[in-house]
Amino acid sequence: MDSLNGFRSNEETPSDQYNRVIELLQRKQESPHVKLCTMQFLEEALHYVINCHRENPSRHLFCTSELTAITIEMLPLFAIPNPELMIIQFRQIIEEELRQCFLCVKVFHAEQKQLYQRYVKVYTNEKENADKFFTNLKKWIKSRVLGELEMIKQNLEQVDPLQLIRLENFPNSAVTTTAFLEVLLDPMLLISLNNLFVEILLHFKADESFKLTCYYLPGIFVVALHEKAEVRNWARLSLQRMTKPLDMKEFQSCNFTSSIQAILQKLKGLDNTPDKASIQFILTKDLAEAWKGVKFILSVMDQNTILKSFFERDLNIILILCDFLQSFSNIKEPIFIEILGCLEILLDKFGIQFWYSISYPPIPFFQSLFTARSSIRTNSSSSKKLDGIFIKFLLKLRQIIPNRDIKPLDETASEETIMMTILAENQNVMEDIYIECHSSSYLVNNSRLNLQLRGLLWTNVIIDMFEGLILFDEYYAENNVRLLKCIHKIILMDTIETGRHLDKDLLAFFNDSLMKLQKLMNRFLKKLYEKDSRIIASVLPIHEISSSMVHFLFSTNGSFMIECLTLLKKLYPMNTYAEWVQQCTTPIIEGILDILNTFVKWTDIRCDTFKLAGSIQQVLLNVFSSPIFGDKGISKNHSLSQDIILLIFRYWKGLWHAFTHVFKKYDDLVFATVHREVITQISSYAEFAIAILKQHSNPVFSTIDPEDLTHPCYQTLKYIIGLLECNNRDLIKRLLQLTCDILYVLTKYKLTIENTLYVKLMRVSNESESHLNGEERNDLHTALSKHVSNEHLIGSMCEDNESSYMDTSSSSNHFTEPIKEYKKSIKHGNEKKKKVYKKVRFA
Repeated sequence: MDSLNGFRSNEETPSDQYNRVIELLQRKQESPHVKLCTMQFLEEALHYVINCHRENPSRHLFCTSELTAITIEMLPLFAIPNPELMIIQFRQIIEEELRQCFLCVKVFHAEQKQLYQRYVKVYTNEKENADKFFTNLKKWIKSRVLGELEMIKQNLEQVDPLQLIRLENFPNSAVTTTAFLEVLLDPMLLISLNNLFVEILLHFKADESFKLTCYYLPGIFVVALHEKAEVRNWARLSLQRMTKPLDMKEFQSCNFTSSIQAILQKLKGLDNTPDKASIQFILTKDLAEAWKGVKFILSVMDQNTILKSFFERDLNIILILCDFLQSFSNIKEPIFIEILGCLEILLDKFGIQFWYSISYPPIPFFQSLFTARSSIRTNSSSSKKLDGIFIKFLLKLRQIIPNRDIKPLDETASEETIMMTILAENQNVMEDIYIECHSSSYLVNNSRLNLQLRGLLWTNVIIDMFEGLILFDEYYAENNVRLLKCIHKIILMDTIETGRHLDKDLLAFFNDSLMKLQKLMNRFLKKLYEKDSRIIASVLPIHEISSSMVHFLFSTNGSFMIECLTLLKKLYPMNTYAEWVQQCTTPIIEGILDILNTFVKWTDIRCDTFKLAGSIQQVLLNVFSSPIFGDKGISKNHSLSQDIILLIFRYWKGLWHAFTHVFKKYDDLVFATVHREVITQISSYAEFAIAILKQHSNPVFSTIDPEDLTHPCYQTLKYIIGLLECNNRDLIKRLLQLTCDILYVLTKYKLTIENTLYVKLMRVSNESESHLNGEERNDLHTALSKHVSNEHLIGSMCEDNESSYMDTSSSSNHFTEPIKEYKKSIKHGNEKKKKVYKKVRFA
């Protein structure tokens, strides 16, 4: 290199020398394959940096910004065999500055990795040489750090532990070295230097000041999962005492990514990875401790750094968690507790954005959590610690559900309060999902996620509470009653056929959840039956749970009905239904009304209520008809309070509302092929409605306004007309009887039907395509004969084609006679209309 000295003038200023070196560096980078450019740069740079060090030793070659680019490009001088004196001097300067200045160490490690990436791209044909050089450079780093750690070990009693972990120099210290921090900066050094590093750390661990509290290093994350408890506890205490979170700027300044990837690979259990060194860290084999270490790491990172490092596609912490939970049928409680801790931190840091960051379906993930928790409770005699932690997790989950604005709950609230609050807030969520699964639309993301998460939360809380239901202590009676009320709607639901809805995940979730809940409720009823009747009465007061028992009776799940009936017979062995209705009239009827209203609502929005309709008809007819309207039913009691009278009237209206919706549902299907089951159901409802209509004269209704009493019947009549055109004789017979009975009841109360309805009924009875026979037409005409109140209508019908309405057959005589009489009264000036033709328009 001395041959190049002629290019250097003794009169050059330091600024001129610097510019000269930078110019040569640019030439070298522009012409990397021109050896002369490289040699000229190295010659000039070597003299320049040595002179800089002589003139001002405090201007370190790596941490002085204007010298960094020059110095890093001089690293190939380390590869020269038998180096001359100036190169040896350069190496000594580098070694001394790296030993004393941790900032130089940070710059050196970052820059040499970037230099390797540049060399690989530039010297594509010499990659093997580049790899060999940087392998040797790593060996030099390891040898240097090893020597310094050995020096520390030999002088442990003289070393001030603070100097091992601080950035500042300690010029007066007996031992000054950055080696301890350098191992934490480049945790790959731990692979071969672990024992020496641990020995030094354990010597000073008792010193309270021996903690990293102001800056982050990648190795501290690895050490937080170390195999030795003392070592990982030291790292975790350091993380706990950090004064600020790890932000993206600091994250990018060091190679944190490889350390975190190594940790995630450990958790995932990968054996074959591209970077085999990353799985050679000496980490704990205790999975609970491993997840605990991750929890400490997550706690000190901000949202951006977590996204950058823990949510990569191949090593996504949520995916790892889910795979882990699903692969262990008997997960241990300590592991699960630490997993929940990790999730709590993520929920805290991300809030509602968590759902858009995890890149994984939330339902299967969180379902795996609840399943794991249930498994632990099943296999553990006591899980109070887990219960408390899980409740805190539910609180956080509750607060970040999209499209919800709820008041935060105090974390000190009791477990019971929190669970019941969650149930109350999401009371109707399963019904919302049930309705949505019958829809042909597809929810937008936020609404869909809202339903899924609320459904998941509600379902698992209700399961959790049912599994912990206490049926031997009356102290829990109020809670038990509240819990049963939460499942009223669920009891009435049935699984939904697959393939009906676009959202297969939501459909699967609903069906799975419903089946789990049904099994749980069936076990509850059986468990309850095993108790003594006195205990049942104390832990579940019959007056309080009657509404719930009614729902069980009406369930489409046959086992619920059987178990409920068995239980009722145990409580009322003599005259089960009558005694029960007599004792609990109000809650029973309120329960029935709730069921009828639910049925109407679901039918209106086109849910499949066929099974529920059948259950309602059977239970009302066979169980409640006699105790309410029978000869010895409560409606025959002359000393009923006005509240009970009004309640029975509400029951009357609720029944007719249900009748209306059953007939309305099939009104449009009369010309289509109708299944035998549908025909049977409509026929049964018609027969039931006929029986109920007979109760209009029941003394209990004596104080009810006739118009209010008959209005529900009239509404039902509107939807019978279309069904009269069906081709099933048995159904026509029952529907015709119901139609005539309703018309006669209206006549009895001096009420008439609207003209439009009258015309429709007449056309049904007179059309040639009608399926009514002659006798049935006569019956309908007779029932209609008192329902003409519009002179214009009569006149127009008389002027119409007589073959349609005014033929001389016996089937029309019953219709024409009332009209003739009415016209005759008008002709003689009789303007006074009889009450029998009073016209009432029903809304």
